[in-house]
Amino acid sequence: MRLKDRPEGVARHVVEEGSAADGSRVDGLDIGEDTWISMVVREGGIIPVSGSTQLRVGDEVLLITGDNDEECAGPFTAGRE
Repeated sequence: MRLKDRPEGVARHVVEEGSAADGSRVDGLDIGEDTWISMVVREGGIIPVSGSTQLRVGDEVLLITGDNDEECAGPFTAGRE
């Protein structure tokens, strides 16, 4: 997902191998109460997102957040929770 300018309150992360998000369901991620996943791009296509959506390495995740972007990045980055 490419955005000309990054809108405030929008964060993009890629699920890294070994991250907490790798293999996790959306409803099991610790991304904060004011954050939700609005879109997941996998292998070039948009997949429907629900609580039961299981994330994989390489998934591009678009978050809508009122929280600090650095705080919600944790589950998507290897070596961080």
